[in-house]
Amino acid sequence: MQRLGGRGLRLSDVKEARLPIRKSGKAMFFAPHTSENPATLPFISEVGQELHKGGTGSTTHSVEDMRECVLSLSAQLRRIGIRRRELPLLERLLHLCDASSRLHRITTMLGKHPNAMLVEVHALERDYRLSDRFEWGNHFRRLPSTRVLFLASYLEEYALVLGRGAELIKTLDGARLRQAASAIGLDSGDIRAQAASELPFLEANLPRCALIEIPAPCMPPREDTAGMTRFEVSYGLSISAPHTLTPFDIASLAADLGRLRAD
Repeated sequence: MQRLGGRGLRLSDVKEARLPIRKSGKAMFFAPHTSENPATLPFISEVGQELHKGGTGSTTHSVEDMRECVLSLSAQLRRIGIRRRELPLLERLLHLCDASSRLHRITTMLGKHPNAMLVEVHALERDYRLSDRFEWGNHFRRLPSTRVLFLASYLEEYALVLGRGAELIKTLDGARLRQAASAIGLDSGDIRAQAASELPFLEANLPRCALIEIPAPCMPPREDTAGMTRFEVSYGLSISAPHTLTPFDIASLAADLGRLRAD
């Protein structure tokens, strides 16, 4: 996750808040990044067990092949011969593809289950402690007395990337980047159409959605990462280790999602 601002903040400085989500009898958990599953899936399972105790059911939806897809795509991109100066734009293209795929899955789930909560779950790139610098702090809120974070603006996560995506593809300068966009599977018309249909649907359903980020250890890649984007390294080569959150952290999120929490 790459954001700007808050470079002087520590994790403990992130504003505390309760999770603003409309409760129901069912929670859908979505884990989109395969490389993070060793941290996110056990976390989801533990939260789900706590929810079950209070009468809230849950389902888990995870992507199991993203890591392999990123590695395969990386091999294709290397054959194109992307220059170092082009890597920042390639990074944006990869994030656009990721956001497009996630948004489509999310809106499909929301459409099929109109009364359920949806909680998207990610693992951060390392096991942040409260005293650690956390450069994205301005974009998050933190469940009180925990290390569990949630995005302050879930819609912005998709609207900023998708909203600029079609123009990004149309204005790519150079045959290599245009070839990369094609290899990634990006089309400006498709992105524009998706933004016009799925972003308003997500906005209408925001009261029952949240994006959670949890600190977790991360095993760095052993392979040579020269010439690769941070996206390829994070989602193709690196892999999360099991999370280190406490039972209190787990129970706090379950309490915010459960129907029986006393406000």
